[in-house]
Amino acid sequence: MNGLEGRLKAACGLVLLAGWLGSAWWAYSHSMDVTRREWELADAQRGAVVARADLASYRAEVERLQALSVLIENKLDALRQAQPKIIERYNHVVEKSPLPADCRPGADRLRELNAAIEAANAALARQSDKDLPAAGAGEGG
Repeated sequence: MNGLEGRLKAACGLVLLAGWLGSAWWAYSHSMDVTRREWELADAQRGAVVARADLASYRAEVERLQALSVLIENKLDALRQAQPKIIERYNHVVEKSPLPADCRPGADRLRELNAAIEAANAALARQSDKDLPAAGAGEGG
């Protein structure tokens, strides 16, 4: 019976060893699943941070464009109101004292007119640049 007893102990040892190896394998695979889930969660959190930053920059850009839209609309309204007055004044002056058909401005007068036009355009451009909000204004981190 000594041989039977030894075999029985060996069989019990093998069963115990197989149980221990099975539980070790289960623990290893479970810890790998937990680690994989933690990595996936970290990736998702990084993606959420990037998405929030993108949303914040998108919102800031939309607000900047909205401000520009309001500014442009206000300027257009001002131009719509001013344009008829300018045209009426021009027509009044033309009707009141028209220039002769053969009237041509001299070279000096033409230079003065061009300089006045350039000065008016430059002043208008400076005024427009001053009224426009900066591209980076309103953007938060």
